[in-house]
Amino acid sequence: RTISPATLEALGALDAATIYNVLKGLGRAEPGSYSGPDLRCLFPELGTVVGYAATSEWTGGEPGAPNEDYLLLLELIESMPKPVISVQVDVGSNPGRSGIAGDGMMREFQVLGAAGAVVAGSIIDIDGMERLAFPVYANGVVPAYDDMRMTAFGRPVDVGPLRVVTGDL
Repeated sequence: RTISPATLEALGALDAATIYNVLKGLGRAEPGSYSGPDLRCLFPELGTVVGYAATSEWTGGEPGAPNEDYLLLLELIESMPKPVISVQVDVGSNPGRSGIAGDGMMREFQVLGAAGAVVAGSIIDIDGMERLAFPVYANGVVPAYDDMRMTAFGRPVDVGPLRVVTGDL
């Protein structure tokens, strides 16, 4: 189900704590309905962001890991209602050690209609991302990536205790 542009705009003007407080007051906030302390906003000056989740799972430094067709993820992002938020999760054996997203990838997402990204893992190229003016929330920043592979996309993922399903607002 899509939300009206006016409602999306109104939600984008609010911070997450305000939305959570309203949901809690309505009895609709569950204990796992927020991400936890590891995820941080990398560019707070860009303000809040709202959109429909497009999920994907990644590994870094694991050359034998499955590697799905990245173009299919781009097609998913392009086909979804806008705006889209890319939600990427490091599912490798050493999460956070290697970057699973960089400025080139974020630019591709931006061109296809993404409004921002949530990376439950580490990113690279933070200076390039800042120049894109693309809101990114991540667990950390590392200087490089190694054998980055997308192991799956479109499936439910966990960002800390928060379960995110493709299409979630």
